[in-house]
Amino acid sequence: LLLALSLTACTSAFRKAMDRGDAYAQVGQWDQAVAAYAEAVRLDPDDETAQRKLAEAKAGAAADRVKEGKALLAADEPVRAMRPFHQAMALDSANIEAKNGYAEARGATLKLGEEAYAAQNPKRAVQLARAVLELEPSDADARSLESRGAEKATAMALARAEAHLAAERHSHALVDVGEAL
Repeated sequence: LLLALSLTACTSAFRKAMDRGDAYAQVGQWDQAVAAYAEAVRLDPDDETAQRKLAEAKAGAAADRVKEGKALLAADEPVRAMRPFHQAMALDSANIEAKNGYAEARGATLKLGEEAYAAQNPKRAVQLARAVLELEPSDADARSLESRGAEKATAMALARAEAHLAAERHSHALVDVGEAL
């Protein structure tokens, strides 16, 4: 009797999750549909319909994020565009538009970083490199830019500190040494 009641409760919860997922999918609320279908798959991992609908909902959510990323790229905001493209890739690893969009946004972000570095603004270069590293911690190009930017910022701060010491502005020198550290 307990086994029968337990199976009925699981079936009921599974059905409710599927119904919620269907309702959200019908109106294009893909993130909510993903959550509902994921719950259904958790309750019944062998249900092929739930697995298929979860994959379709993930593809829909990924498409929404690709659209957001493209709009941010069009608005010349590549740093902000990286995140929705990256999220789309996590939802749907086969989404070519997400991969291409992320590559474009990443490339534009690193280009801005290199330009900031060349324009003697190493702090900005480090910020832009870290925006990439936040999403892809092992990105070699971003690691290089971060390292070069940090070294240049340190050297610039120490040079300012030396100038302040020569002019006997000790408190200013301390601030720059602190920045260098």
